[in-house]
Amino acid sequence: METTTRPVRLFLIAALVVVTSCGADRGDPSSRKYAVEPELTSQGKEVRHYDDLAEMAAGSDWILRAKVTDVRVGKTYGDSVEDQVITRLVVLDPIEVVKGVDVEGVPDTLTFEEEGWQGDGRGYVMNGVLWSRPGEEAWFFLRRTRDGSYRLTSSFGRYTLVGKDEGPSGLEPADEGPWAPESATVLSDRMAVSEVVRALARKAVR
Repeated sequence: METTTRPVRLFLIAALVVVTSCGADRGDPSSRKYAVEPELTSQGKEVRHYDDLAEMAAGSDWILRAKVTDVRVGKTYGDSVEDQVITRLVVLDPIEVVKGVDVEGVPDTLTFEEEGWQGDGRGYVMNGVLWSRPGEEAWFFLRRTRDGSYRLTSSFGRYTLVGKDEGPSGLEPADEGPWAPESATVLSDRMAVSEVVRALARKAVR
């Protein structure tokens, strides 16, 4: 297993990260340049850290339950190949919006960016946030960035209800971060999680 240390431009991270190769097939949804599965795992310090769900809800512009309908190659950041990162643009079909910039004007689709590829086409995941997959249904906590795009409020900002990797995103979410205070029973119960998120959203919009 190859381990390298290199600076990477990140959305949630402002740090030098350790990158570990985990192996994957190459390919690309559109141009065959990018890996279809992440090959690298990275860790770093988050710009925004939340110790409980109420704080993460308050720091989110959107909280919604949605289905992932598509994933596309997103924006390229950086000049040289060595410094570039390319995002994945995740397309959501909103099912239930409990907090939004304009709840009365819920769009037919909502998109957000997540970590995707390095300049050489190798895919990577950051701080345990696995890639979103078409067909998944999840609760998403999203924040708006300065350029008008949306990203997860933190690495714990997604709870997958239906999909390959059900449960909260992030590294060891049952032991640290905003989901940790919730009991194992709640975290394993989709209905219980949804009620918790709805209650938090009602408080956050007051």
